Amino acid sequence: MKRLFNALLLTLLCCLVVTTFTACDFSSFIEQPSTEESETSSNDSDYHHHSFSEWQNNTATCTTPGSEERICSECGEREQQETGALNHLFGEWQENPATCTTAGSMYCICSICGERKETTILASGHKFGEWQNNTATCTTAGTETRTCSICEESETRNTEAGHKYSEWVITAPTCTTPGKTQRTCTLCQETEETTTEPIEHSYINYVCTVCNAEYSDTYSKGLIFVSNGDGTASIFGLGTCTDAKVIIPKFSPDGDIVTSIGNYAFYSYKDITEISLPESIVSIG
Repeated sequence: MKRLFNALLLTLLCCLVVTTFTACDFSSFIEQPSTEESETSSNDSDYHHHSFSEWQNNTATCTTPGSEERICSECGEREQQETGALNHLFGEWQENPATCTTAGSMYCICSICGERKETTILASGHKFGEWQNNTATCTTAGTETRTCSICEESETRNTEAGHKYSEWVITAPTCTTPGKTQRTCTLCQETEETTTEPIEHSYINYVCTVCNAEYSDTYSKGLIFVSNGDGTASIFGLGTCTDAKVIIPKFSPDGDIVTSIGNYAFYSYKDITEISLPESIVSIG
């Protein structure tokens, strides 16, 4: 009887526990995996590291920014990034040479975009040598030429006829011979000449101090002369002269040129019949 009672009590307790467990939600007391862990776990089979190619297809230019991309070789995913302008990459300077008459240039070209940078070289102008090959003579016109040392272009001009004289050769005049000025053409040897009159004798006591020639004109001796202090002289009186025909010389004994006759120079000389005057006299009395 006692065993039956214990069995019934045990059965009742078991029913009570089952009923309580069923009525109450004990799921909150059981640790559940997190969503992240769950997703990670679910995706473990799909996860991998990208294997990207080199950056390519850069759309930037020398003057404007752009972008470039790379692609994963496994999944095809694309990744992009912005890029700055590339800037020009010019090559070496090249030359189109200038000539004597046309301008040239210096240029270089960008190896990326083909843009050309250029500067102008001015035309140099001809560099001519000396004029030569003159065909003119002393009496006929001709031409002469000169040549550019750079391009060998020649230039011709007309030349006039004309002698090419040497320097003047001067022969001074003397008391007895005329002077001479002479020059000679170096092309045809023609001579050009001018002459000058002989110089005046320089008399002292009627003898030339240059050539020793005596005064050749006839003149009255014994006349009295007075120097004017300027290379000229005047007749002051007859002195010891007794000539009836008084011939006045051009020069005084001191070499002065006689230019005048003083006041009363021949006063009271009644024997004088004639007075001959030289061309140098400019005043009387």
